[in-house]
Amino acid sequence: YNAIIYPIPASNSLYIESLKYQNTNIYFYDAIGQLVKYIKMDKSSIRIDVSNLNGIYLLQIMYDDKKTNFYKVLINN
Repeated sequence: YNAIIYPIPASNSLYIESLKYQNTNIYFYDAIGQLVKYIKMDKSSIRIDVSNLNGIYLLQIMYDDKKTNFYKVLINN
């Protein structure tokens, strides 16, 4: 499954769109691997407030069948 993530770089909000969203979990990890944000995706398009984040993050999207995608996201605040 592929997700559409925009804008890159993000500032206050990050948008994620995915056709496969039921029971999907989104995790944000910082540069040293610490989990800094968790979101449960409950619709095909969501807005995530990232105004308190700054830097490069690894975004993990884990679907209900345990398939996982990783994305690198730049947030400038």
